[in-house]
Amino acid sequence: AWPARLRSDTLEYVVDPHVAADGAPLSWSLGTPRAVAGVSVLVAALPTHAATMKLRAELVRSGDPVDQAVGWLVVEHTDGTEHRRPLEYGEDVYDLQADPRGNTQWRSADVVPVATPLVASLDPTGRDARLYRVELALPADAPPVARVRLEAPRDGLPLLVGAASLLLP
Repeated sequence: AWPARLRSDTLEYVVDPHVAADGAPLSWSLGTPRAVAGVSVLVAALPTHAATMKLRAELVRSGDPVDQAVGWLVVEHTDGTEHRRPLEYGEDVYDLQADPRGNTQWRSADVVPVATPLVASLDPTGRDARLYRVELALPADAPPVARVRLEAPRDGLPLLVGAASLLLP
């Protein structure tokens, strides 16, 4: 019941949902490596109740993003180097079916509403779930990109990627 395409500002994404979990990262190969300005993904968290309770106990808003990461957006270059961006819960990503309006500290570039299958079957215009647009900008002199990877290292907190796009220079 996912739409074939989603829009966020001027970007249009072809929807292809996948889930990254602890020990099972998502990885996309570019086929032919190319220079890009960055990567943009539409992502949401799918935490278990236990993981949510653990997050509430562990995460500190003023803490180091690297220590608080619930996921990593990683760009692998042809020369073997990587650019990594930590994803923080409540800052960059949030629960797919939570209402994000209460959190005013979003670093995500946009929140894209979507409908779950049940809501879509009842109301084609319904929007009860949200994907969060997260971007990783690359330096202008970065080597060509070979692959993009999303890691979800926390047990019980997989990340759903609805779509991904390269940002061309």
